[in-house]
Amino acid sequence: MTSKERAALRAKANPLEPIIQIGKEGISKNLLTQIDDTLDNRELIKIRVHLESAPESPKELAQKLSEPLGAEVIQVIGGIIVLYREADEERIAEKKKKRGSGNSKATAKKKVKIKGKRQRQREKEAKKKQHVVETKEIRLSPNVEMNDLKTKANNARKFIEKGDKVKVTLRFRGREMAHISSSAHVLDDFAAMLEDIAQVSKAAKLEGRNMTMFLEKKR
Repeated sequence: MTSKERAALRAKANPLEPIIQIGKEGISKNLLTQIDDTLDNRELIKIRVHLESAPESPKELAQKLSEPLGAEVIQVIGGIIVLYREADEERIAEKKKKRGSGNSKATAKKKVKIKGKRQRQREKEAKKKQHVVETKEIRLSPNVEMNDLKTKANNARKFIEKGDKVKVTLRFRGREMAHISSSAHVLDDFAAMLEDIAQVSKAAKLEGRNMTMFLEKKR
């Protein structure tokens, strides 16, 4: 660059206001990127150095900015640095392309992360909704009254509606053992009360003094 060109750029920079500030943190990677983008847009810029806090002098900072940015130091006066870099459309386009690729990868990674999070959330909700099947027991006696039988059947209905199985036990005591065959209808009556929602999964079977039957929800 000739001295005449430099003088013309100094004159052109006179009315400009500083749009970049350098303070106690000095030149960071983010600051370099910011200045690089600003030079692409404006070519000629002013930078203000806060003399009381900056880690280096304006001249030293100007040289450190000039090399990595490929910019010309037009002037350093007081706390003001003037930089110039002619716009290179091909370089700008390549830089935008690289940044776009990086953003696409970051977006894709973010989408995968969100998808994984949603999947885990769905699995968590499904687990909450999943019902662990339990076997609830209802005990009856051969001489059970009809009202009591209906009450017991209503309790069994609640269990079955939740998806649980019901074990119905008819218990015989003492002399009742002599009338087992005539008392078996109690289990049949009980199952009939629930036939709209339940089916017999295991038929009535006598084991010792107990006759048991299993009910489960109709499929």
